[in-house]
Amino acid sequence: AGRTAVFELLPLSYSEVRETVTDTPLDHLLFNGFYPAIYSGRNVPKFLYPAYMKTYLDKDVRDLLQIKDMMQFHMFIRLCAGRVGSLFKASELANEIGISSHTVTAWLSVLQASYIVTLLPPYFENTRKRLTKTPKLY
Repeated sequence: AGRTAVFELLPLSYSEVRETVTDTPLDHLLFNGFYPAIYSGRNVPKFLYPAYMKTYLDKDVRDLLQIKDMMQFHMFIRLCAGRVGSLFKASELANEIGISSHTVTAWLSVLQASYIVTLLPPYFENTRKRLTKTPKLY
């Protein structure tokens, strides 16, 4: 049997981006994101991200999750983007979109696995609280 190595490549860190672009204001960096393709000099974020949405989300995620109504999925992504830094409540998103909270959880897990979003658990000294309290969406 063949062997393989799997590498987990995350977006660039702030310090890595600063090595490339030293004079760009912080708000522009945060808005543009930290994908390496943006800083290669060949891509413009306003063109890169719509193309990324079209190829990755509209094709790959649709096939993976067998999404029937892409408008609902796009609404889900927009609502998630509008909730960055807020408490994540699957039932609220589900009600706004008109889908089940199970569907929200399934969609979110794929976005987490592909590093589109992450859930940040709250910090409490009490471990039980850390595990049971609502995480924030980033």
